[in-house]
Amino acid sequence: MIHQLEGALENKTRVVLYTGGENNLSLDILLHTLKHAGKFVDVVSKGVAHTLGNNDFIIIEICSNTDISPTIQSNIAFVSTGADIDNAAIVNSMASGGVLIYPNDRDALKTALSQSSVFFRKIEFMPPSYKIKDGRYTINTDLGEIPVNMPDNCIRDIEGIRLTAQQLGIMEDEFYENLISYLPVS
Repeated sequence: MIHQLEGALENKTRVVLYTGGENNLSLDILLHTLKHAGKFVDVVSKGVAHTLGNNDFIIIEICSNTDISPTIQSNIAFVSTGADIDNAAIVNSMASGGVLIYPNDRDALKTALSQSSVFFRKIEFMPPSYKIKDGRYTINTDLGEIPVNMPDNCIRDIEGIRLTAQQLGIMEDEFYENLISYLPVS
């Protein structure tokens, strides 16, 4: 499917989310915050194009190594903490001048990055500190404590998703304001 879209990708900013599969809600959280901020994007998830219009951004979710195409040339890429994807393939699919957002504990990815000759920004993220209050998760942010409705495996990626949203024009306060209303897809 990705290869069939290559012509449609030429004039769009390509945002690739390396999520690693079924239980990852990174795409859902990002789309929720973008929608509530009035930002519209094209989406390709699990090989299916959900919207293809005249939007500036196209978000492509990559769940496995077989989905990676070096011809995509990601302008913005996010690597989930749970993504089990070939690190060299991620680095080789980055566009010059792009931005890669990844967990700070991915040593194999850091090694692949050190060997890359392509120039792009590299932004590490760490999971936020959080606690359970009255049976609900609360994350600690620069804006204070924020209540969230999601499992703890998603909380580990929140900072990376926020940084990705920031690359799409969503500032920190707007991101967290929209995140408060997020309810996971059941």
